Amino acid sequence: EAVFTIWRKKPFLAKYHKSELFDKYYDEIFQGLNASQMIIAVLIFRYCDAERRKTAGNPEADIVRRYDNYLAAMLFGSVLLQKGNIQLSALDHRSFEQIRGIVENSADEIYDLCERKILEAVKSNFAYLSKPLAEIDGRTIASAFRSEEFCGRCLKEVETNE
Repeated sequence: EAVFTIWRKKPFLAKYHKSELFDKYYDEIFQGLNASQMIIAVLIFRYCDAERRKTAGNPEADIVRRYDNYLAAMLFGSVLLQKGNIQLSALDHRSFEQIRGIVENSADEIYDLCERKILEAVKSNFAYLSKPLAEIDGRTIASAFRSEEFCGRCLKEVETNE
């Protein structure tokens, strides 16, 4: 789930098609993957999952946190590579400590950025409803996170407008 979400940029499949990860998507997930990439993906995934369980202190962010941990993890991975000024292909045993250090020292900052971008995207996505986020049905909000297009839009936001 972590690798498929973060490095293969498929959070919408990782979350909603778990039973197919070791069958249909196996080659896509593991081809070209090294241990450093896998470990960093797991660190990011666990961090984002732990954050999801906390109270954000912002009622709208708390609503979105129910659904966003996979998407937040994907965005986190993208921002991490930007901060480390590294391509995924260069994330290996030589760069592992540098990238792990960024995760350990900047996780809160990176996660906050990702969460802000997701919240902006969710609000924009449902602006046509003319309702506060708290009044939108949870199934409707969850539907955005199942959309490849929505996830791609969020990714583009963090890659072009950090």
